[in-house]
Amino acid sequence: MLKFGLTIFSLLAPLLLIAAPAGAQQVTLKATLQAAMTHPFYGVSMARFKEEIEKRSGGAVALQIFDKSQLAHDDEVVDAVSSGVADIGTTATHNYAGHSPVEFIFTINDKVWQSLTPAHRAIMTEAASLVEREARERVARIEAEATRFAIEKGFKLQDLTPDQVAEWRACSAEMLSDYMEQNGELAQRLMAAYAKLRTEPCCTGDGPASAIAFTRR
Repeated sequence: MLKFGLTIFSLLAPLLLIAAPAGAQQVTLKATLQAAMTHPFYGVSMARFKEEIEKRSGGAVALQIFDKSQLAHDDEVVDAVSSGVADIGTTATHNYAGHSPVEFIFTINDKVWQSLTPAHRAIMTEAASLVEREARERVARIEAEATRFAIEKGFKLQDLTPDQVAEWRACSAEMLSDYMEQNGELAQRLMAAYAKLRTEPCCTGDGPASAIAFTRR
């Protein structure tokens, strides 16, 4: 997807190890990061992205990370990457309104992307896919640890009942409609997939998929 001088990596590519062309000139890309490199989500993910693309390209593609908003603040990243101040950036999803309705993305300046070899583009796309999966697993571990800590400290965690979930969905329906309207076809496809997921046993909360489970009373 290309808008406003941005190329947004597809995070659905299969993981393949592709060797860089022999004699290829080294490319060093500037990456902007608002958080510190020690941040458990953004920092660690960017560090893993750097590690993977440099390993997979045999050093032909290098990533220079400027953390703690050295190049751009959070609400400036989209413009910074579009203009070439930074070659790569990642930031909060709301800053991509009208660009891409997804949760975790890296963006790269389109001129820089077009200048890379097909092998290098594939390497970066695959690295992004790997980092995304690892990030989701890391967040799941962090949330599990936070839950355990809260319970140990005496907090009572209350799961929502199916009817309460239905009430929440009813109240947020207008926001979802606005989201799909503002973000176009990709947002509509995303929400269609979400609607399908809601019928799976994991989301009904009581075994087999049930259209009754989330009926609003």
